[in-house]
Amino acid sequence: MTANLTTIFVLCSAFLASACAHGQSADASCNLEPRDLPKLLQAIRPFVEKGFGQSEIDAVERLAASTPVKSTGTKTFPISYRGKDTAMRVELKKDDVDAIDIWFITVPELAKEIQAKMKELAR
Repeated sequence: MTANLTTIFVLCSAFLASACAHGQSADASCNLEPRDLPKLLQAIRPFVEKGFGQSEIDAVERLAASTPVKSTGTKTFPISYRGKDTAMRVELKKDDVDAIDIWFITVPELAKEIQAKMKELAR
């Protein structure tokens, strides 16, 4: 029985490593106050060629406002980034009324740009 569990673990680990190596998705994340969310969303808007305009930003802001404390909300948007169609999933969790954890899960290159913008805005 232990050998079977070890084999399953090794296979699952190899699968996860393979998926990561192929760069299928990555995330950018930060913690912020709710009042800073619109500024962040507007700052990353120029990175996305299509699919993350004002209506999507409004949808994320509504999601943040309607997500209960200690809960997570998710929205996924079909986007175009560097001429390619992809998706960007936005997840947010309210730790309390004064804090939001937010993740942007998308292609690695875009996630890297978003993370850099988050660091810039945090200064």
